[in-house]
Amino acid sequence: QVSRSACLDSGACCAMWATRFWGLGAVVSVAIVAGVPMSLEDGGRGDWAHGVAEAAVAGPDVNSVNTPPMAETAPWIPPNSSSPGLLPFLRNTTRPKLAYSTWVGWYMDGGLNETKLFDQVDAMATKLRPHGWTHILHDYGWQVCGTTYDIEAGCIHVDQYGRLFPSWERYPSTSINNDHTRGTWKPFVDRVHARGIAFGLHLMHGIPKLAVNLSLPILNSTYTADEIVATPLCPTFIPDHWTINASHPGAQLYYDSVVSMWAADGIDFVYLDGIVSDCGWCHLPEAALIADSLRRLGNGMHLFISAGPPSEECGAPFDALSEIAPYVRVGADTIDSWDGAVANGFSAYTRLTAPSVGPHHFGDLASLMVGKVHCRQGSAPHSNRTCGPGPDYYIPGQLASMTENEVVSYASMVAIFRSTWWPSGVLSEMNSFQEALLTNDAVIRVTMAATRPRQVIDAIGRSYAGPGIAWTSDDETTDWKYVLLVNLAAPTSAPREVAVDFVELGLAPMMACEVTDLWSGTALPQAKGRLGGILEPHASLFVKLSACSEISK
Repeated sequence: QVSRSACLDSGACCAMWATRFWGLGAVVSVAIVAGVPMSLEDGGRGDWAHGVAEAAVAGPDVNSVNTPPMAETAPWIPPNSSSPGLLPFLRNTTRPKLAYSTWVGWYMDGGLNETKLFDQVDAMATKLRPHGWTHILHDYGWQVCGTTYDIEAGCIHVDQYGRLFPSWERYPSTSINNDHTRGTWKPFVDRVHARGIAFGLHLMHGIPKLAVNLSLPILNSTYTADEIVATPLCPTFIPDHWTINASHPGAQLYYDSVVSMWAADGIDFVYLDGIVSDCGWCHLPEAALIADSLRRLGNGMHLFISAGPPSEECGAPFDALSEIAPYVRVGADTIDSWDGAVANGFSAYTRLTAPSVGPHHFGDLASLMVGKVHCRQGSAPHSNRTCGPGPDYYIPGQLASMTENEVVSYASMVAIFRSTWWPSGVLSEMNSFQEALLTNDAVIRVTMAATRPRQVIDAIGRSYAGPGIAWTSDDETTDWKYVLLVNLAAPTSAPREVAVDFVELGLAPMMACEVTDLWSGTALPQAKGRLGGILEPHASLFVKLSACSEISK
């Protein structure tokens, strides 16, 4: 049992109110102090070339949330799976996405196959879709050879035009007439769409090294793969691709052929990786090429760019990237580490990006580490070297690095920043903590229906840098305000106050507001002029302010 105090007004305290609510496998006490203010139809498929080229610290209550069901008319709730409006809805980019990626949960494990992948689709459709969840991403590995793939072996499937196609060994429905020289995702995607879910693929920028080695032709052109690579040669960070020379006329034609093939398959979105990081170059021109192919040939497919921190040196700040793709990664990968969450979520990157966030321009944080992960240990370049407890364990839990407080604090940041949610844990093996975290309609509303996410000055430290962090946003259809307070102090530190003055939220200092804890749905005492809390290290307070009115004199 852990105590978390929230001092809503830091002036002279005149009343004490306390409540207890069920936490994630534990009981959490919260003391509240109140006082006075202080188009190619078949995708151009042909023949093929193949070769090798739980004793966690308890956090806020998410298990017993008693919020009302989300209204069926909420614009982020998907239509019926048989509705003609389903695909336009899935491919609309005016709001963030609630999505699952196989990275971490399965990427480091060689056992992902068609049956297990569809288990994730089924779990999302059954348990999460009623709350707005719609997107499944197959991260890297779908093109790797073998019944149990090994990404270190370097074997991938490439068709006669140098385009990747799925492993027929692990995804048998993708094989065309048992011809192992080409493949199509369409039978699988049709099943996914029948469950009302969108399906997307991870793609490294560039062109497979195998296609270059074999000088494979580019569809509908006189060019070959070896003619369009950039010089000097630049390998992608997953080293089975070469970077493309975006100025070569064959480069656009190559991406056209890839997008046409996937449009014919019914793919809904593409997750383009390595745009900022590889070889220290900025690969913005390549991203622009595939974005252009998607606009002309993608049938509504939308684009995610995995870029890492915005880099002025690369010439690719968030604003430039978000003109190319509606969803742009901000920050590097997170695994099972609070340090990664701080470096990416609670950082200058999010503060500087936030003013640009809005329809068709969203910043994506890295994986939300929650649930069961299948991560392979080892020292090879693409093994998860932080997977000490592996290969299978739950986050948070007795073997995990991140605590419940840390997971909930990072999830709160994902929500208020309006990021796509990318939970790491396998959906088909969700425990009660993960399911409760991912189905909290009040928190989901912050992601989907808030505007103007922004970091504001902590009233105690008077700094953006912490250890006290404060964020706020406004509801798009009501006068509600959302506030997130987080204590980033070292875990050995004593609890400290984190607070924000109402003027920082755009409220008059002599106002009083009703306060509701978003994770628990618990009504907290009225806040007057300031909202604050005495928070354990890495704990947070995530609330809704409503019914604000001027304090009578």
